[in-house]
Amino acid sequence: QRFAGTWRARHFFGSCRLAYGGVLATHGDWTSAEEELVSAREDLLSTKRALAGPTAVRLGELRVRQGRLDDARALFQEALPSHAAVLALAGLDLAGGDAVAAGEAAERVLRLLGEANVLERLPAMELLADVRALRGQSIRVRIAFRVYDHIHGALVDPKVWAGLWFARAPGALGAD
Repeated sequence: QRFAGTWRARHFFGSCRLAYGGVLATHGDWTSAEEELVSAREDLLSTKRALAGPTAVRLGELRVRQGRLDDARALFQEALPSHAAVLALAGLDLAGGDAVAAGEAAERVLRLLGEANVLERLPAMELLADVRALRGQSIRVRIAFRVYDHIHGALVDPKVWAGLWFARAPGALGAD
């Protein structure tokens, strides 16, 4: 904080608070996470408005965990047109029962990212797999798993692979 004040670089502090708020949220300290994310958002909105989008998405994700879906939706919409915001809104659509809108959003993000952005495509692919599983399209989900397997060499994220392992569990996808 002293560095940010001395060098009048409040946006650096906002970026650090964004990362720290994400760590706190992941560990379940929602009160502290909220303090950090709200402060980060204020820092970035007042100094580097263009950098505030990821903070709005992260704060929106916390709002979802808190059950404050209207607040989350408003934060996600504030962060548009970022891919993370589009996917977050699609996640709300899916949770609200609109699998078609969620699937269309995920497919749109995948088209915009292109094939070369392997790691950036994963959240959209994961959402699309959820949509297809919900709609009973288990064959298409299995095809998505093959794509994940194809890019395995580029991945080291245990969260992604744990999710795939659970999704592949017997009965998780239902019969074809």
